[in-house]
Amino acid sequence: MRSSTLGSARAAPPMVEHDLEDFFENGSIGLHIVDRNGTIVRANKAELELLGYPAEEYVGRPIADFHVDADVIADVLRRLKAGERLDKYPARLRARDGSIKHVQISSSALIRDGEFVSSRCFTVDVTASREADLARLEAERRLLNTYESVTVGIADTDESGRFIRVNAAFEAITGYSRDELLEMSFQELTHPDDRAWDQDRYREQVDGRIDSYTVDKRYVRKDGRVIQVEVMSSSARGADGAFQYGVRVVKDVTERHEAARRLEESERRVRALLDALPMAVYTTDRDGRITYYNEAAAEFAGRRPELGVDLWCVTWKLYRPDGAPLPHAECPMALALKSGEELRGVEAVAERPDGARATFTPYPTLLRDADGEVVGAINVLVDISERKRAEEAQKTLIDELNHRVKNTLATVQSIAMQTQRSTPEEFPARFEERLIALSKAHDLLTRRQWSGVGLRELFEQEFAPYARGAEAAVRLQGPDVTLPARVGLAFGMVVHELATNAAKYGALSAQGGRVDLAWDVEETDGARGLALEWVESGGPPTSRPTRRGFGRRLIERNITGDLGGRVDLRFEPTGLRCSLRIPLA
Repeated sequence: MRSSTLGSARAAPPMVEHDLEDFFENGSIGLHIVDRNGTIVRANKAELELLGYPAEEYVGRPIADFHVDADVIADVLRRLKAGERLDKYPARLRARDGSIKHVQISSSALIRDGEFVSSRCFTVDVTASREADLARLEAERRLLNTYESVTVGIADTDESGRFIRVNAAFEAITGYSRDELLEMSFQELTHPDDRAWDQDRYREQVDGRIDSYTVDKRYVRKDGRVIQVEVMSSSARGADGAFQYGVRVVKDVTERHEAARRLEESERRVRALLDALPMAVYTTDRDGRITYYNEAAAEFAGRRPELGVDLWCVTWKLYRPDGAPLPHAECPMALALKSGEELRGVEAVAERPDGARATFTPYPTLLRDADGEVVGAINVLVDISERKRAEEAQKTLIDELNHRVKNTLATVQSIAMQTQRSTPEEFPARFEERLIALSKAHDLLTRRQWSGVGLRELFEQEFAPYARGAEAAVRLQGPDVTLPARVGLAFGMVVHELATNAAKYGALSAQGGRVDLAWDVEETDGARGLALEWVESGGPPTSRPTRRGFGRRLIERNITGDLGGRVDLRFEPTGLRCSLRIPLA
């Protein structure tokens, strides 16, 4: 009797139906059930939250709709129907916001009388860990490439100073091969008169008494030539702080030392003269390092360059006259020093740290020693901003006028040709409303003196007729963006067609319907672009039209043809969804 009583006390209480229901709905891992036809018949909260769908947009749809790779879901369903169990099967799912989720699927099938009834699938989001793995591998690859590709010598050394790894630049500096260096120590490369101090500091670094140090000293190359090098020595240590290996970054500064010595004499003679000049003047050594600048140069650049460090030009950023970035290493001063030819008659644009820009003409002149060797250069920067602004204003006015007239006439012609496909009764109204839409975009641009049009302002103007009391029929979400004039005109027509379609057939034609507009500015490979999502809901059910009307053709032509962008129109049951990508250059 006692044994039976103890046994009853240890038995787990039976799991009742509401416990099972709670387990399914509130489990921390995504779970869904798919029937024999591949349709989702149930999904728990974790599954819906993972992909961002409400139940009504997820349950009842084919599971294949949410898989990025059709062959993957086809294989999953085939294997489940064959009675296989899947464990951590990798797949990619498309979330409601358009993002891609990397997941692992563990699933099994319910088989009755030898027939596949349904499958139950656990979905685990592994996006973060996958991205972390990819980032780690990429970081390791970049680190290895950087080690071998940098133009400075890098050498790893053990506690005694023997080389355990060197890069190609270090081989070039010393003249020894990699195999030869791995049999040597840094003391053997060092000039005998410079060994003691460096060796003592390295011992302090290994022992942890100092973290790092820098030394200028001499190397004796394999060919016997003595060179001047700058060595920056630091340590790699483990989590416990124990020394693992030394990292020595080595620069050959022989030429810099020689140039500095020769330039010092020259600088003394010309400094007084240069300081008195009212225009921007600066000098560099033969390698382009700035050695001197006057106050006028500092005022022009809006900054004080770091002598011996900043290269080629005193300015913060440089641009070509057409607005393209101009690397400092390709500026007229750099080209003069590299080619030995003094450039004249070129223009460039300097940007100050405060964002102000100035157009100028540089006059680089090479400095030579008694032997005719280039030891540096002097540059005079003449500010021609006022003249350029006057020229550009005149050219812009003429070009804009020509472009505006041609573009407007072409747009009106296109609207007329496309609208004439309407019935004679419909033509006047349709033609007039499209001309009015074009006129509104012109008005916005005119108010801004054709410098651009505000995106939010464009939306608010187009949707003003559809305001419905306290609850807005249109919701706008995105940063303030100013579209260039050309983009604003073409995009204004696109917005008009979408709004007109929504008002006649879509979300704005029904009480409670809504249009959600979200946009942002993306930057890919240095190019800015506008990404916009138009989502209608609450209106009549939609389906893909059997023919392409003028509105749709105008949208596609303006976005892809005129603006070089991409457009994706999806006629979903819940309403039209339109995705746009437009370059903003």
